[in-house]
Amino acid sequence: MASNFAQNASASQKVLVVEDEPGLRFIISDVLTNDHGLEVVEAESGDQALDLLQHDGDIGCVFTDVRMPGKLDGLALSRLVLRDHPGVKILMTSGHLSPADALEDIPFVSKPYDLTQVAARIDQLIKQLGPRGNGRG
Repeated sequence: MASNFAQNASASQKVLVVEDEPGLRFIISDVLTNDHGLEVVEAESGDQALDLLQHDGDIGCVFTDVRMPGKLDGLALSRLVLRDHPGVKILMTSGHLSPADALEDIPFVSKPYDLTQVAARIDQLIKQLGPRGNGRG
């Protein structure tokens, strides 16, 4: 049963889950979709995530791992999101970095994380977007 998250979010508030480990990506996407009623799109790399962001204006929040294959890791992806998509919220995660090593002013959760707490943090970020979902006009 979906929580109140979906009732508080418009249909245009998509969450982009960026994680190179397929099993973990599936689990977090499944929890966000089925338990919390959020619309989720997935990417296995920062490069794929950037492409999705450039073509889907409904993405309101990015939940990204730091270490990933490809040209863009989660830190580089987050910098580009901040620069090119200022209305999009970001939540970073890593099992290798500490919160002190993450980007300033970007929420961070250490792996392993509690899925319920991650979903609650994503919900808080989405609520900051306002009724249109993407904060971009």
